[in-house]
Amino acid sequence: MNTQPAATSSAPYNGPGAYPTAPSGGPPGFDHHSGPPQSTTPTAPYPGPGYGGPPPAAAPSVKVQPAVEHMAGPAYYSSPYSQQQSASVAEAPRPSAAPQPLNPLTTTTQDLKSAKTNTQFALREYLSLQRKRSRLDGATSLELEDQIKTQGRILLHDLKFLRKEVAVLVKEGENHRWRNWLIGGAVATFIPAVKRIFRRPSEKSDDQVQASNRTEYAFWRSKALVARIKDSLLGRNSFASIAFFVFAVLYVFTNEVSLQVAKTVSKRLKRLSAKIERGDAEVVEQDAKLLEGWRWRVLMWAHSFHRQAPNKGLVITMSSKKRRHSDAESKHETDKSLQNAVRHAGRGSATTRPQQPGTHADAYYRNLYSTEPDFNNFGRQDPAFGAMLKRGTLDFDDPAAVMQLTKTLLRIDFGLGIELPEDRLCPPVPNRHNYILWLKGLLDSTTYDDPDRKSVGLDIGTGASCIYPLLGCTQRLWSFFATDIDQKNLAYARKNVQSNNLHNRISVVARTAQDPILSLDSLGVDELSFVMCNPPFYTSEEDLLESAQKKSRPPLTACTGAPVEMVTDGGEVSFVGKMLEESLVLRDRVQWYTSMFGKQSSLEEFVNILREKAIDNYAVTEFVQGNKTRRWAVAWSFGPMRPSEEVARGLKAATWKKILPMAVESEVVSFPLDDGAGKLGDKIQGLMSSLELTSWEWDHERLVGIGRARENVWSRAWRRKKMREERDGKPEVAVTDSEVCRFGFEVALRVGRENIAVLCRWREGHDQAIFESFGGFLKTRLTTG
Repeated sequence: MNTQPAATSSAPYNGPGAYPTAPSGGPPGFDHHSGPPQSTTPTAPYPGPGYGGPPPAAAPSVKVQPAVEHMAGPAYYSSPYSQQQSASVAEAPRPSAAPQPLNPLTTTTQDLKSAKTNTQFALREYLSLQRKRSRLDGATSLELEDQIKTQGRILLHDLKFLRKEVAVLVKEGENHRWRNWLIGGAVATFIPAVKRIFRRPSEKSDDQVQASNRTEYAFWRSKALVARIKDSLLGRNSFASIAFFVFAVLYVFTNEVSLQVAKTVSKRLKRLSAKIERGDAEVVEQDAKLLEGWRWRVLMWAHSFHRQAPNKGLVITMSSKKRRHSDAESKHETDKSLQNAVRHAGRGSATTRPQQPGTHADAYYRNLYSTEPDFNNFGRQDPAFGAMLKRGTLDFDDPAAVMQLTKTLLRIDFGLGIELPEDRLCPPVPNRHNYILWLKGLLDSTTYDDPDRKSVGLDIGTGASCIYPLLGCTQRLWSFFATDIDQKNLAYARKNVQSNNLHNRISVVARTAQDPILSLDSLGVDELSFVMCNPPFYTSEEDLLESAQKKSRPPLTACTGAPVEMVTDGGEVSFVGKMLEESLVLRDRVQWYTSMFGKQSSLEEFVNILREKAIDNYAVTEFVQGNKTRRWAVAWSFGPMRPSEEVARGLKAATWKKILPMAVESEVVSFPLDDGAGKLGDKIQGLMSSLELTSWEWDHERLVGIGRARENVWSRAWRRKKMREERDGKPEVAVTDSEVCRFGFEVALRVGRENIAVLCRWREGHDQAIFESFGGFLKTRLTTG
């Protein structure tokens, strides 16, 4: 049974690497294909049974060695770094319009905090890559070495920039050192001087003192001096004198301490920079502590104090200007642009197609269609496509031109070659590719296992191109069953699989219209990781012709599909409804059941059906291409693993709020940067360790923790229940079965420019009340503990 829709236009996944819309119908402009009528409305391991078992029996798996995995983090680099990366930070691309320097300037406290935060991120990522290299026992790949070198350059740049910010503080302190002492002395002697000037004359002058000898006179003078000192300290206005004196001492002391601390920090940063530049020793965890501790708190406090002092009229700034806010912002943006240029050099410039599938290749595939295609460039790489161009444009009403575009994109971007019959559907590549992108996010966010694990999927109605299995196997270590009911489609699909040497990972299976859609037993498998489907849109051939007429163009102008691919009784909702009924029997034998829809109304209707069936774990998203064409997708599961917010709630418009699944991510609370991410992470670690969780693991480098609980063990009700059981002498039952988990969660710290946010994500379970209860507990304990 072939279930491909009418030649639909491409539509990107609304997630990482979402494609920009085009001002016209071009590719973005692949929306000139015919399709259904569109509405004008905007539109520990995994505990359960292991998904992604061995490849199909008829198609044994091939051993493919994936590239070294990339560790996530605030500075995550998922693609190989460009071979043309410059050898030094100085050669990195810089903003074209840098602001003119202002002299003299003083660094702001916010600049210092931002520079310190960026350096901490870069240092943690560098440590992570070094540890990964040590785990490989000498088998380090060139790709990992490139990452370490590039990250070293990024870290070196951040350290040098931070040193410059600290050097500004040192220079300011040295320049104003004697001025500060003079101001302190003036403040300390202010009250005594006033009293000296305005004091009343004594009853007896020195001339009136009668002394029989010099000794008696000296004694009297000493006694008078002691009396004046005593009067200054204990007499009238003595409180003001002491207050001014103490303030003067503190003022001078803070200047001296902050100067010495700044010098010490600068020397340590210099030593660390030299260590990284030489590369003669490994950076260790102790080096990361250089960016934490009391010295930074003293430095921030003292700097903030002296930046505020001039505004209070206590200190007169004599030789420096305080940088205006706009100056500080422009400088920060300049440095930030430079950093981003360096960091993105290994990501945005990954134009070389990966040779092996795996997560290391995700950045390349995610960014494939992030910009408008250059047809002239395609024409230079593929003469057959160049022959279809007329003055650099492509006629999307010409079926031959559309077919050649599909072949060219597959060859250039994926290294795939296919043959297509003239009377069958020609799939738009970006649209099909975006379905795969979304599916990868769905699987990756609903497992505790390695994303590079081998998974087995089922493509229902694969068509002549067999495009979904081809794209999936190119990007990941997946295997596929590809089914269809049309003999011509099956013949071409087998030919395309064979010509791309993927016959050992893709098994093309013939089906009849009377067979079940989801027949795992007949395929010889117990479980599948996912099912995907692009069902027929139309209920009849009359419906297809009527749709073409509404689009004001001749039917089947560029639509080469056969009725068997585009028409089914009841339309797409009916077809996917049959999948749903069969899934109620199979349940968790398939981790994710997914399907694409061509009509907005179909998605809304099907989500209502899911809710009627009490299925609460589902995901919806929208694919947008150009300024007209939209497609939608839905996924549902009977398992407890919940997809990320980005994947599950991919419909951003307010009109979609009524059909969105439950939120799974929230910001619990935020703290100022001065609290320190390391200190806050230790607090979270201690809090989680105090609970009776099934498992808990905190990553100090990524600042992320993952835990699982068999009950809401943080609640008062649970603690009272525990106390009653202990009082009654009930034996404690050891919970070792990983199946016993009502709630899985992830706690992460997101360090921003101004604060540190504590995020909580619901990863496992069906009870939303437990998720909300845990968020409340976390907020209360972190803010009051």
